[in-house]
Amino acid sequence: RASIEFKTEEPKIEKNLVLFCGDLDSSFHKTPYTLDYHLLFFKNVVKAISALKNYKPSIKYSIFLKTKRREDATILQKNSKLQSLLLDNNVIFHYLDQSTGDTEYSLQLGDVFLTIGFTSPGIEALLQKKPSAYIASTNSQNKIFHNRENFVLSHESEIVQFLRNPSLPDTKFLKDIGVGDQIQVSKVIEDSIMSLSEK
Repeated sequence: RASIEFKTEEPKIEKNLVLFCGDLDSSFHKTPYTLDYHLLFFKNVVKAISALKNYKPSIKYSIFLKTKRREDATILQKNSKLQSLLLDNNVIFHYLDQSTGDTEYSLQLGDVFLTIGFTSPGIEALLQKKPSAYIASTNSQNKIFHNRENFVLSHESEIVQFLRNPSLPDTKFLKDIGVGDQIQVSKVIEDSIMSLSEK
């Protein structure tokens, strides 16, 4: 009698992924976060989400996008490149309608966070003891973050790995980046943005 093998399916894991944007600046004078830079950020995330669906279908992320201003969300929703990217990869962005600088609801909603590097919500999420990583679309990294794996991500494969198994950094790293000392955190972010702007 032939034996019957039963395949056990992996349990479905559903999480909320919040993407934090920067100040959408078309001139590059105020911040390095131009529309093109945001589009590269989204491309890296969307490609990783698409790859994760094929590699680990048991993990499902609902994706929420938090812009700094409501008008930024409108710009992105009307951008043909972004819409084509989402459509081609069968990915949906849910836009969070909040006032400028209001991140409290987003931090409560999210289970996992990816932030355009380097802005403060990435560390604010760590203060909530939730997995968080920066995506830097260039090779520029702040010296404090430089030796920390799985916190500053630059490639699709790194994002996929983070989303497969999101976790908090170790206690020493949290202390090193200034969690618990808001002045130091702000200085870390400021230094990172200046470093990025010089590239």
